[in-house]
Amino acid sequence: MNLIFIEARGGLTTSEQLLGVINQHPQGLGLTIKQLSYSINRPVSMINLCLKQLSSRKQVKIQLRGMQKLVYPYDSCNHLKI
Repeated sequence: MNLIFIEARGGLTTSEQLLGVINQHPQGLGLTIKQLSYSINRPVSMINLCLKQLSSRKQVKIQLRGMQKLVYPYDSCNHLKI
């Protein structure tokens, strides 16, 4: 049995891709986790893990609106009521 090791390709991490999408989105409008998942082609579970890390580093802000979590760039949340 031969083992084949796959080498990682260079590029942005999932967290970096998420930050790029979130920061490009018009401020004041949050993105849902499903929208983020679709835009970078990653599963929702991976998006949730990355958002948890980004939120703890205060790079994004997550608000619950109804049954949906909306994600905002952290600095654009100063005017939002939480």
